[in-house]
Amino acid sequence: MEWSRLKNIIILILAAANVMLAGLALFTWQRDETAQREAMANAVALLEEKNVSLNWEPEEMSLQVMEVQRDQGREDVLAAALLGETVKEDRGAGVYRYVSSRGVVQFHSNGEFSAAFPVGEFPLDGAAPEEHALKTLELLDFQGRVLEVREEDSRIEVTVCQTLGGTPVLSCTAVLVYEQDCLTAIGPGRRLNGTAYAVEGETPCISAASALIRLSNGLLELGDVSKTVTEVEEAYRLSSSFSGPIQLLPVWYITTDTGSYQLNAQTGELTRSVVTGGETMAAAS
Repeated sequence: MEWSRLKNIIILILAAANVMLAGLALFTWQRDETAQREAMANAVALLEEKNVSLNWEPEEMSLQVMEVQRDQGREDVLAAALLGETVKEDRGAGVYRYVSSRGVVQFHSNGEFSAAFPVGEFPLDGAAPEEHALKTLELLDFQGRVLEVREEDSRIEVTVCQTLGGTPVLSCTAVLVYEQDCLTAIGPGRRLNGTAYAVEGETPCISAASALIRLSNGLLELGDVSKTVTEVEEAYRLSSSFSGPIQLLPVWYITTDTGSYQLNAQTGELTRSVVTGGETMAAAS
């Protein structure tokens, strides 16, 4: 048999094999898509049976577990950006305090921080308090969104939630206090105290269909009666850690007609979400 003819036969065999593999891959994808649609339809039906309607389109979780390691050297830079030349004090237990004529700022190992300023050092100068708060927090590597503005007499409190790439970090918030049209304090607060990086090998997130089922079961376990899910947003929540890196865990932040909840994207655990002392946290069920 001539080599050219044999080569053509080999090419035809390989082409046929590729077509078969492509067909198998397409069949598997269609099967998985069908199963996913059926699971989602069943989950939605389960909620509807309990008179809970959805005003959002369920989507799969796109976030992954992240970790943050404290960067103390960066804290030196941030304190100088906020206060100018400072004196650094080691308060023990991983707490460092920076003092200057413009005020004082203190950082803790778990990301907690606070600050105080003399009246007149950080004036609003005609800016809106929420705008001023966001710009001030950027000096501390704290990009965020305003959650609440409260006014009482001449005192204004602006609560800001930190964001990571536009995603809210529910455990990281700060309250900025304004008096006599000047920023006088920041605190209580918590911030990401280093650069976040992805963690490999973590437990995968549950599907959106599973999340809906866990939501239905979780509301029942909590004894809450909700009629409408009005909004669902991907978010991060910090793990509890007293040493070593802090983990950022993906959650669905769910808003209903009766309250807000956090649904752990790995375990499916549902907890009530409340705002206390400037921090968004999961309430004990």
